[in-house]
Amino acid sequence: MSLPFQIAGGISLATAVGHLHMGLTMLKPGLNLNSLEARTALGGWYEGTFAFVVFGLNYLRLARSLVFTRLDYLMILSQVGMNVFAVLNLEPPPARILNAIIGLSAITGVVLRR
Repeated sequence: MSLPFQIAGGISLATAVGHLHMGLTMLKPGLNLNSLEARTALGGWYEGTFAFVVFGLNYLRLARSLVFTRLDYLMILSQVGMNVFAVLNLEPPPARILNAIIGLSAITGVVLRR
């Protein structure tokens, strides 16, 4: 078992739960749910939650893998790319810090694997 990938997976799944909770408690109450703005905002919020769930489950799968395929490396690269994008473009510090930890954990997992 790869500890860095376990860390990345656990933090990613916890971030998904927090992301969903914030969307339901902070974003949803302030919107007119029949408006286009609300559908767009909530759609983006749920897509982000789904992405963190999928990435977290993939990191946990990679933690148990003995051999990485080219597709595994491609998925890691795309997921870390998303984390780097979030670190560079998101404003709230907690989101930037969590994405930085997830990305660095995944990179560490690849480096230690080699």
